[in-house]
Amino acid sequence: MERILLVMAAADEAAAAESLRTAAENAHAPETLSLGLLLPEVPAEAPERPGLRILAGEDAWRQTVGFWRGETYILLGAPAMRFERDWDLRLTREADRLQRRLATGAVLTGCLPRETDLLHAVCPVAADAFDDAGRLVTQRGVPLRYAAESEPGALLCPSFCFARAGFFRDVADSPEAPCWTAFRRRWAVYTLHDPVARLTGDDVLPTLAPPEDSGTRRRFARHFGIDFDARTLSAKAREGVWRNSLEAPMRVPLRVRTQERIRGWDAGLSRLTPLAVTARLADAPGEDLPEQQLARFRRLCSLRDLPLICYADRASWPAVSKLLHNTVEFQPANGLPGAQRVKKEDADTYLRLSKPFLLAAARERDPGHSHYVWMDFDCLRFPVYEKTALDWPVVCGERITVGWVRGQPDTAMFSVPEMQVLPLCRDFSALSAATVANTGALPPERAVWERLIREQPLRFELVELPRERELFSLMMPIDGEIRSNLT
Repeated sequence: MERILLVMAAADEAAAAESLRTAAENAHAPETLSLGLLLPEVPAEAPERPGLRILAGEDAWRQTVGFWRGETYILLGAPAMRFERDWDLRLTREADRLQRRLATGAVLTGCLPRETDLLHAVCPVAADAFDDAGRLVTQRGVPLRYAAESEPGALLCPSFCFARAGFFRDVADSPEAPCWTAFRRRWAVYTLHDPVARLTGDDVLPTLAPPEDSGTRRRFARHFGIDFDARTLSAKAREGVWRNSLEAPMRVPLRVRTQERIRGWDAGLSRLTPLAVTARLADAPGEDLPEQQLARFRRLCSLRDLPLICYADRASWPAVSKLLHNTVEFQPANGLPGAQRVKKEDADTYLRLSKPFLLAAARERDPGHSHYVWMDFDCLRFPVYEKTALDWPVVCGERITVGWVRGQPDTAMFSVPEMQVLPLCRDFSALSAATVANTGALPPERAVWERLIREQPLRFELVELPRERELFSLMMPIDGEIRSNLT
């Protein structure tokens, strides 16, 4: 097996000790592994560990080559990494496969799953926005759950980057950001599809100044939809998946398919008959439906066993109805206000566009369900297996189930038992009317939720979540230990 150099920057040796230990213990061929540790300063008494070299510095990208002693591959990692079994073999096999297929050097990168993530999946580094100085702010992209193979990418994660040593020598020789070096020198960047480690913390993702060369900026904009000159981002750039469909091909493991069949049988014996409800309101008349939102809604529609109704205004209805036949337009004939005709002073009409009242409209239109479950139009931010048997008991109980993130309700998704839909609307109406009488304006929906939960806590089941928009993930097949920690 080819030799690998693992390099990470840390505040001190103790901070990286656990990561280095899991790397050595879980390596397929630990004898081929060399370790490099970049510290603010070299301690007077350096720890005695075979194969470990320590240097002083702060720029891990460019100082990595200082540890190099002829190893074929270099992995730039982070102290928060906890390695999985045979991580070295899995990385070298994937890098070699890409090398043969592309006939060029490949760089494997991505945001590794965190220990609290409900999905064990790598995320590409995606674009988020441009700051006031014109620099690119990056974020975690769509999780590559059950991805069939590593996906073409554009941006590099500084806490996980694996490539042949030549790539890091190129980076060390260049003053620009490593991703611009990779692009200019034709290194193919790929997001790894196979999680080889977890993170105990979070990524620190870079903010990137634009390439100085205008030609590089134009070519990068053409290839990846990140235009520094116009300060525009494509949907692909925001998702981090550079495919026409914004989806990565999936390869669902046999154990998961078997689990889905078993859960499907269990669901058939359950008395739960939830109906999912969502809505799409254009921000402006004639607005086109954003490609990113449409891709996320398409994922909801692809789930075979998800009963779903969508309310859409006239601008959104044509695109939405092509994906979901159970689409209802906002108009008086359907018992709903027309979104574009609402006046600011008409508080009652605005209230009827709030989430609880849309659940009530769905209940009136399609009665007989055990629960009415709100889902934001773009709540499903990862690819799904269309035969997934959703674990409805996780969110459908005797009380109103709401996600709880850092002491606040997350209403991107919530579940209401059928008998509580109308009482919830009445409480919303009463609290909103009181606020309108006092201030002349409707309160934010979240403020009403916070007050209701504070005043009537026994009506609610609060589910602690690590991040917003994660409640849906609890219904998916996830790691049992993570589920037990969260529920």
